[in-house]
Amino acid sequence: MLTLQVVLRRPYGRVNQAGYDAEKWYVGHGFHGRGNLVEILPVTAPPTTSGFLHQQGSISVRQLLFDTVVDQVIALPRHGLLLALSFGVKDALTADDWLWLRDSGLAHLMAISGLHIGLAVGLGWWVGLRLRGILPEVTYFTWLPMWIGLLLALCYAWLAGFSVPTQRALLMASLVMLFIRYLVVSPAWFILLLTFALCLAIDPLASYTMGFWFSFFAVFVLLVLRSSQQSVPQKNSANQQQEDDSNVASGVGIDPLPSANRRISLFASMVITTFSLMYQRSKQLLFLQLYLLILMLPLQWSFFGGFSALAPAINFIVLPLVSLLTVPLIFAALLVIKIPSLAAIFWQLADWSLWPVAWLGQLSVGAWLEFSLLWLPVVVLIALFVVGLRLLPFHHFPALYTSIVVGFCCWQWQLYAPTIQNLAYTRMGQTIENSAGKSLGASIDRRWHIEMLDVGHGLSVLITRNGRAVLYDTGNRWRQGSIAASVVEPVLKYKGIYTLDGLILSHADSDHAGGASYLSARYAPSWKRSSDYRLGYLPCIKGETWEWQSLTFTVIWPPKRVKRAANPHSCVITISDKLLASREGHQETEVLLTGDIDAISELLIAREQPKLSPDVFFVPHHGSRTSSSVTWLNRMTPKLALVSVSRYNPWQLPAISVKERYQVRGIPWLSTAESGQVSVVIQDGDIQYKEARTSYQQTWYRDVFSAL
Repeated sequence: MLTLQVVLRRPYGRVNQAGYDAEKWYVGHGFHGRGNLVEILPVTAPPTTSGFLHQQGSISVRQLLFDTVVDQVIALPRHGLLLALSFGVKDALTADDWLWLRDSGLAHLMAISGLHIGLAVGLGWWVGLRLRGILPEVTYFTWLPMWIGLLLALCYAWLAGFSVPTQRALLMASLVMLFIRYLVVSPAWFILLLTFALCLAIDPLASYTMGFWFSFFAVFVLLVLRSSQQSVPQKNSANQQQEDDSNVASGVGIDPLPSANRRISLFASMVITTFSLMYQRSKQLLFLQLYLLILMLPLQWSFFGGFSALAPAINFIVLPLVSLLTVPLIFAALLVIKIPSLAAIFWQLADWSLWPVAWLGQLSVGAWLEFSLLWLPVVVLIALFVVGLRLLPFHHFPALYTSIVVGFCCWQWQLYAPTIQNLAYTRMGQTIENSAGKSLGASIDRRWHIEMLDVGHGLSVLITRNGRAVLYDTGNRWRQGSIAASVVEPVLKYKGIYTLDGLILSHADSDHAGGASYLSARYAPSWKRSSDYRLGYLPCIKGETWEWQSLTFTVIWPPKRVKRAANPHSCVITISDKLLASREGHQETEVLLTGDIDAISELLIAREQPKLSPDVFFVPHHGSRTSSSVTWLNRMTPKLALVSVSRYNPWQLPAISVKERYQVRGIPWLSTAESGQVSVVIQDGDIQYKEARTSYQQTWYRDVFSAL
């Protein structure tokens, strides 16, 4: 036994315009807190029988079974997939596995849901039919297939930990079986709605989970497709039968060949009929996958920001393989788990059956298409059109569809017109210059944006104008991922930005430059700058200045490049719209990016830049006591002070004394720990800002977590 010393806190996560929402995940999965492990204290239990039983009883049967399976499959190449398909445990899947699962559209196979529970019911029903055939014909065995199917589904759901998708599938299967048992005739829509209501009654917060909506929406799509199927005309079949009868009556069609040739002819006819039937079924399944892709696209786009272009084809091949071969082999291995030698054979066969799945998935890497969430309404409209065309043919309702398109364009024109114009004029502006020497792309929109992303402890600031972007710092990274991948990239995609014009690294610390390699590879910045020597980076030292989208960047610190830039060598930059101000006749606005400079650097900058007084000021070094000196602050009167810091950080940043220095001077203080992402909009000298917790992601639990 172990005694763990932990520090528990309320659940809390980063909040940005886009990306993973940890707080929503906590709410949906019923987590009431999170904590940090401080120390592990071993405790020696008394060697008594009761103590031994107590220790054994503290481990669940499912956990013991899982540990046994892990020992049996750990040496297999695809053990991660086997554990995901048998227990719903995805911890053994690597980053490469998740990449090809996403790009192939097979990630849904790793979540035990309706497909898997349906297979369990079907397999149990088949076994029940065979058993009923050899058992005595008594009333008790009439419903044996149903009970065995439900029992097998219940066991599978238990192995999966009764996740939300398995609960939904098990509940729906139980309702269907109950209605069959008591001869209740009910439409499929009623069963779906009843299951939906019961799931919410059991766990109302399950509606905050992604799997809840995916599982119900997939069944909804299938019901829509089923209800919109047009019945096959029976007239052709009747005519064909009548023609065959008349041919037989008139002697036409009677084979004059010997009986041996007649058998060969009949066999050939059966083969042709079989292949024709298989072709029709295959075509139906392929079209089903295409319709599922289109109709599930709005939900997938909303949660993941893209879709796999190869998903229909790969699912068409893989689903029958996994359904008819892999899952039954897994069930067989679990059934004989107490016979390791026999179980090992089934596990090996299941692993081999997954080889073509992994091979196809790896071939599909790169097939994932990503788009901005701004286009989600268009995707929804396309999905609705697909459904509408099946239910209401266009040639019967042309006016309806025309009015919908016109109404949508009028409704969403203001949202999409600037984006389209910016893209067009920005491309033109790269080669066409007007008489004043300024690009056409730089004169479209007078607004420019400063986005301080919520990256926890670290810094990442996005400067955008006219649909183009420059990034100052990238946030931290760790072994399994980075802030660049989990925060910066989703925000860029949300804004429809797929390339960076520039990347600036203030200094070399991981919490500021950890994602530089990732973003350089994914977004190919046109130029990169740093205050230390890096391959492919321009210097970011005092005296450097450049213009971008009519904004002027001026570096005021450090005085020279170093081998490795530490906090005092942070690249300090002012961003000014003085070109726009002189052109449009409004007051100039200036933003100061400070990195992690210390008090000595502040004093030297203050001596060299006595007139420095930015309107938007980034608090140096996350509000540490080593920065934001009184002398430094006395020289400035910013309208806004922004600090990037994580809540519950071990350094207790920002320091209370530092925060008070700003508040005493009447400077508005915005922290990512309290506000989440902070978006500053600057136009014609006016400064407006939005906080993600209250503007973009306002929900009841945000207020609860923010108040704690």
